[in-house]
Amino acid sequence: MRLSIRHAVDSDIAFCEAVSRGNMAHYHATRGVEWSRKRFQTTWGEFENYMLLANDEMVGVLRLLANNDALDIRDLQVLPAWQNQGIGSWAIAWTRADAVRRGFPRVGLRVFVDNPALLLYERLGFETRTVDEHGKVHMTSPAA
Repeated sequence: MRLSIRHAVDSDIAFCEAVSRGNMAHYHATRGVEWSRKRFQTTWGEFENYMLLANDEMVGVLRLLANNDALDIRDLQVLPAWQNQGIGSWAIAWTRADAVRRGFPRVGLRVFVDNPALLLYERLGFETRTVDEHGKVHMTSPAA
């Protein structure tokens, strides 16, 4: 499988929102959180949005936000049929390399405490900084 990444364009927003909304539905329902299309669309203009491709097929989305001293992964979603095939790990490696290129010393992310991706992030060297009242684990890792 050949993985690649490209900048998202405005015509990609529906795909990205559908993947994010679908993948997060269980976690939001468990917490009584309703999906906000308006919030997603607002952050579309604030975040750096990328499409994850496998053999030129759109399989996921990566959304980044440059913070003071970190490049934060604000959203990393892979279509269910493509999960557990190394795409998430590849996207994190790409983000780390991008952070180094841009001079950020670390990469940050948030994940719900009951999301199996937490184990992936720990395996990749992310460490828990805090857990908030909504069950989101805030993690960081050195960029290099």
